[in-house]
Amino acid sequence: MSRGWVGPSGCSSLASIERSTWPDSIELRFVAEERRTMCTQMPIPLEHVELIAPDTDTDFTVIVRQPDWSRLRKLVPRRD
Repeated sequence: MSRGWVGPSGCSSLASIERSTWPDSIELRFVAEERRTMCTQMPIPLEHVELIAPDTDTDFTVIVRQPDWSRLRKLVPRRD
């Protein structure tokens, strides 16, 4: 599950999720868009569940690309 913020105000919404997959990892990039209308000042939370079926013989890495293009990585150890 990914948690974070779509944007700093109610003008933000989640436009799309870009995915790149490999046998041992997945990279996600959450793309927001801003509406030009009246909106709340409340930040918009992001909760996303991605169902994956990795090969259980290897560790699996989940990568989330940040707006500044840096990457957050989480290693999911293989099941024994």
